[in-house]
Amino acid sequence: MERERLHWVDVAKASAVVLVVLYHVAITGMSVLTVGSNRVEAVLAALSAWLLPVRMPLFFLVSGLLSVGALSRGWGAIARPRILDHAWVFALWTLLYAYPYAAAYNPQHLEATAVRAASWVVSLNGAYWYLPLLALFFVVSRLGRRVPLVMLALAAAADVLWPWVPLVGEGIVFDALFTLRRFLNFYLFFALGAFARPLVERWAKVPWWVLPLTVAAYVPIALEIYAPQRSAYRQPLTAVLSILGITFFLGASRLLAHLGGVRRLGAYLAARTLPIYIFHPLLLALLIWLTPGLGKQGSLVSIWLVPLLVVLLTGAACLIYDLTRRWLPVLYRAPGRQTAAA
Repeated sequence: MERERLHWVDVAKASAVVLVVLYHVAITGMSVLTVGSNRVEAVLAALSAWLLPVRMPLFFLVSGLLSVGALSRGWGAIARPRILDHAWVFALWTLLYAYPYAAAYNPQHLEATAVRAASWVVSLNGAYWYLPLLALFFVVSRLGRRVPLVMLALAAAADVLWPWVPLVGEGIVFDALFTLRRFLNFYLFFALGAFARPLVERWAKVPWWVLPLTVAAYVPIALEIYAPQRSAYRQPLTAVLSILGITFFLGASRLLAHLGGVRRLGAYLAARTLPIYIFHPLLLALLIWLTPGLGKQGSLVSIWLVPLLVVLLTGAACLIYDLTRRWLPVLYRAPGRQTAAA
């Protein structure tokens, strides 16, 4: 994929990680930082929930696109950057996050919650679950790279079957089963990026006038899916939302990438997806744990507070990374001699 054609991929990748930050702020953070809720918080939390069918599918789709070249390289060239580094960062940051997470979100059961959070290293769950799944998706795709149509068919079948994985037991068993569900649910999107790049590129060229139509179709379907009474058609409708949402973000990213400022910001954030992803949950947990909270707030405060927190967490993550990446590289990749990026 030529460099000039990567601009919209950068914008899409940046959009995906900002949506992840928004989700954690609007749903997880605000429920603890403030007392009760108000209309703005309720709307933003609902919007973040409505974007569940889009956020991680878009993230994995873009990740698959960016892995195409590496899939054809030898294991020696890709083992560290594509597998070991992800495993190291996941384990390190899961352990760093365990105690602040427990202290912020469940201080009444601090020790048990911290132990459960630390066990995510084994069950591949928790705040950083994207990283081990990304490594696993890459390994599976590398093994099946010579039969792309078979891999796409298997990925599609897995996406149909994931709801049948039972969520039983508790603790590490429950978390591991949830990880299996995620693997089956999201591999299709990585596989589309990895094995159907021309299709995704054409997908991104959707005409501009289709974008408002996707929004108009998305809203009533989301209302049906996320209504208090569970829809009998939740799974197929969720798939429709994924298609509509990804269509919007791919098309919008391609159009916005023509704007110089957006293109530069997209490239900057896309190059810092990992630090944004790993720092913002920890920073949010520390904010909740180490401050007295914000008390009860009205809508006029929340309407700017939520986006402000998203910007501050994203900016702080980028700043910390820029200040530490040279003298603390162990935070972002496994120790040892580095090979060329794959």
